[in-house]
Amino acid sequence: MVLPKKTIRDIEAICRAYLWKGHHVSVGAAPIAWESLCQPKKAGGIGLKKIAEWNTAAMIKYVWAIANKEDNLWIRWIHCVYMKGVDWWSYQASSQASWYWKRLVAVKNQVLEVMDIQQVSTTPYRISNGYKALCPLKDKVNWSHEVWNRLNIPRHSFCLWIAIQDRLKTRERLHRMNIIGEDSCLLCSNQTETSKHLFFLCPFSHTCLAEIKVRLNWRVETMELNKLIRWIGRAKISRFRKAVLSAAVAAVVYQIWQVRNGVLWNSEQASVEQVVRKTIEDVKLRVLSCWPSKTKQSDKDWFLNLHFRR
Repeated sequence: MVLPKKTIRDIEAICRAYLWKGHHVSVGAAPIAWESLCQPKKAGGIGLKKIAEWNTAAMIKYVWAIANKEDNLWIRWIHCVYMKGVDWWSYQASSQASWYWKRLVAVKNQVLEVMDIQQVSTTPYRISNGYKALCPLKDKVNWSHEVWNRLNIPRHSFCLWIAIQDRLKTRERLHRMNIIGEDSCLLCSNQTETSKHLFFLCPFSHTCLAEIKVRLNWRVETMELNKLIRWIGRAKISRFRKAVLSAAVAAVVYQIWQVRNGVLWNSEQASVEQVVRKTIEDVKLRVLSCWPSKTKQSDKDWFLNLHFRR
């Protein structure tokens, strides 16, 4: 059925609140716009569906059924009562028609704008294809494979996804919004706490990353998050090794953010050794539990011989 706009807005509001706050009511702006959230992962979103467009794509199934004159009672009734021999693609609803029928005709007019009528009329219709036509893919991002890597722990991927778009609520952002009075880094107290500083120009996080690189035998000089992700994407190494390195970056970003929040809310700061140990443990357990079925022996030997302990 056609969902009213208010119903769709209420459903999306509940979904947004649950995603960012964990309950059905939320106040204030979200870190990332709902429009961006609903983009596919390769376009920078997390793949949620736009409810209005998905509802329209579902209703196109009726448009397709009417165009193809499917053999059922409802279609026969539509052609006898409303159509009366008029071509479906040029038909316009009268002012006396029901709200539901007017909405279905409006959906038909949307089909004329975004889809090939010949293809709609001659091939079986799938709701997923209709949704893709209504929501064309935006430009792809160059970090989606590393952020949503299968060997990443899901909560690590989500935190990395926000961090790489510079949407974490760092003290610099909060200060800019006049929520707090100062913007110094909670881990070093020497610089402004921006996302770029926190990952990994801050002396504390810099040392954590450097130690993890040693444990993983990862010889790369750059210490900036975006450049690290880009390096992994371009590196001429196996897919498995890229996945392990991506999991390590996601894990250390998550741990650094947890340590930062621990200082803010509990006045407790973990040591570099604790961060490194927890990061390596998370990576090792995740890789072993989600071990890819097609892994070369050389990659197996590389992973098992890494310096997980010092």
